[in-house]
Amino acid sequence: MLDELISVGAVRRLESGLLRLENRAYIPDALTDVSLNRLSTVVSNVVETLDHNIRVQREEDARFERTVAADHGLAARQIPKLSLFLEERGGKFLEELDAWMASNPAGADEERLGVGVGVYLYVENEADRLDPTEFGLRSPHQLDQINSNVSR
Repeated sequence: MLDELISVGAVRRLESGLLRLENRAYIPDALTDVSLNRLSTVVSNVVETLDHNIRVQREEDARFERTVAADHGLAARQIPKLSLFLEERGGKFLEELDAWMASNPAGADEERLGVGVGVYLYVENEADRLDPTEFGLRSPHQLDQINSNVSR
């Protein structure tokens, strides 16, 4: 992992042999084992959070999960501006979260859980707008209706 952090410029080895953090954000190169592992971890974290929130009995036991989307979309020319805004403000927010977590470590005898917060920008593509029924995909409710009609 250290070699990867050095290769992407997040860490630099000093002449003294000590390591210096150059960038608090770690963004792996595309289509490497590391980037594919990161992809699976991010997707897993989001899905686990959504699954947890579906299963909790009390709202106060849910994990924080929010999404914001432009009501009527954005002009394509605005996407780079939004990305820059998110890099600046989102990066600062994540640095504040990182500092908060670092200043609130678990005690030696306390249970430790892996915890993190992710912030990302998504942009719909044409396939996101397609009707899934065009591909034969059905919701569980639709399948129940189909099955009940077939068994009659």
